[in-house]
Amino acid sequence: MKLLFAIIFVFLALGSFEQSRNDVGQKLVRQFERILYWRDFDGDRKNISVYDSLLDANDQFEKSLLNVTSKNPKSISFEFKQLKERGLWISTSDDGLFRIYSWDTWTGGTMHFQQNIFQYKSGEKIFARILQDSLNEEDHYSVKWYMRIYTVKTSVHTYYLGLYDCTYSSKDAYQGVKAFAINDTLLNDSVNLIKTGTGIKNNLGFDYDFFSVVDRKQRPIYLISYDKETKTLRIPIVLDEGKVTNRFIDYRFKGRYFERKA
Repeated sequence: MKLLFAIIFVFLALGSFEQSRNDVGQKLVRQFERILYWRDFDGDRKNISVYDSLLDANDQFEKSLLNVTSKNPKSISFEFKQLKERGLWISTSDDGLFRIYSWDTWTGGTMHFQQNIFQYKSGEKIFARILQDSLNEEDHYSVKWYMRIYTVKTSVHTYYLGLYDCTYSSKDAYQGVKAFAINDTLLNDSVNLIKTGTGIKNNLGFDYDFFSVVDRKQRPIYLISYDKETKTLRIPIVLDEGKVTNRFIDYRFKGRYFERKA
């Protein structure tokens, strides 16, 4: 009888958790759809500020997602399938301890402004934060959106390389990697991990002409790759006019820094 009650309790607990997760997901979906609604708004604009409404919709979604990702430890493994179908991009590290949520706020024109929420786990605790790296300080949005997280494991530390892309116009773009580390309960977003000819840096990237790669079938286009077996970053050589070539520069991790391979 005790076993029966235990089994029933587990099923009820799982059902309650699943319902809670679904409720959270549906609320976020509704809020995200408001962003899309104002992005596509085609009604009477006489007494409506579409831009202000779009800002408000983004702020509401941001607050809700930040609340969920900072208070629910299990959210770091949530799929958020419906949100991804609507345009939320989620990148998760191989070890499941670091995640970046990115979305287009649709508050820009040909330059796309993004928002990113950085979520990480330390022990049994979960944390989430927004990094202020915006070009537009008025609305705190960023030009970066993170497409992937490369995990760099050493015998002592684990580092994360966030692969990001920026859209400045229909032609002008930028792609780079930014290094992160989880130090106890803090996210270190300024760890210098890449040794270049001009110094040891936190970021490495390049400007490029999007039309030089537009015919590639891959979407999104990952111009920078990482080989986790050899711990090697591969960066394409880009000509002065922004044309991406099929030649590369390799940076191999040598215990402390990524260094250019001779």
